[in-house]
Amino acid sequence: AYLIRRKINMNNMIYRQLMVSQINIQKRDFFPTLPDIFAPCVWSLLGWNTITLNNFLHAKKILVTLPHASPNIFFPRAGVSKFVTEKQKEDDDYFHLRVVLTHTNFSDLGWRPYAWWYLNEEGILTKQSLFSRNKKKKHYIISSQPPLFLNKQPYPHFLEKGIQLAQHTNNLALSYIVLQAWQEKLSNFSLANRTLYIPFDTLILLMQTLAKQQPKEHPWLLNLLIYAQSRAFRDHQLEYIHQWENAYVYDNYTNISLLFPLAPTAIVGGVKMQQYWSYIVDNVISINGRMTIPCPIPQCIVFPQRQEYLLPYSPKQKTLLQIQEADIEYSLAMAMTEHQLYTT
Repeated sequence: AYLIRRKINMNNMIYRQLMVSQINIQKRDFFPTLPDIFAPCVWSLLGWNTITLNNFLHAKKILVTLPHASPNIFFPRAGVSKFVTEKQKEDDDYFHLRVVLTHTNFSDLGWRPYAWWYLNEEGILTKQSLFSRNKKKKHYIISSQPPLFLNKQPYPHFLEKGIQLAQHTNNLALSYIVLQAWQEKLSNFSLANRTLYIPFDTLILLMQTLAKQQPKEHPWLLNLLIYAQSRAFRDHQLEYIHQWENAYVYDNYTNISLLFPLAPTAIVGGVKMQQYWSYIVDNVISINGRMTIPCPIPQCIVFPQRQEYLLPYSPKQKTLLQIQEADIEYSLAMAMTEHQLYTT
């Protein structure tokens, strides 16, 4: 049993090492126009710097969260990062792996990636439209679109640097990841050197490549993917295909299972994830039964319905009236202005 556990741990270390290598290889391609002077700031922001990647590599406990790519981090979803941050403060062994879903589209009403809402310096709710959602385009995948380009309209001063950095990526989903990371780091909703942001398609590409090029070395992955439901790009949208080798993304159950080789302690989700978690576990157990070295199965932690730790960030009456009139949720960007949740 000891030798099996040791093999499992060694195997997990290999997958983490490959993930780190993938990030280091791709990061310059992700930011093709980034001036060298800004690179250290971006790598530190996303956790793509040496110290954070090393912490990820050797983390004893990893908590995974799965936000959608969007400039908006609406409450109560904003509290997911705060929930993990509080866990990290209680236990230094916890590392936060923030895997951002880049295959969502502009019809996503939970995160509303077609516009960005924030409070200006005077506390007035402002909407910055980022994408025209006509009937044809609302199902366009965010990562299929060009990077962020914003005009010179005034933004809260603490967002300006993040906006500047977000415009050097090679697609819109990556721009949104930069904006998310900027807001979360600045407001202390995530911890420096203990939080790693990864585009989900990067993880998929790595695992898919291993299964294709080294099937004998990674039989667990191959067994998972050959039965997956696969989708690929066509005209900026996703369509179902039969070849798992050419997929951009898989079904939700497979997508989440691809996190397991990294040996996370738990995946933090909502009630919806809890409802289908048993299906994921049963499928992985079935695959494990055919493997010499099984894949570890993490816990599913349901984000708590009662979130007292978010009370200090609640909207004030003036803001509450504005978001009610606009039929929009309160967001982290708004809270940052309202409660001065930023550091210089």
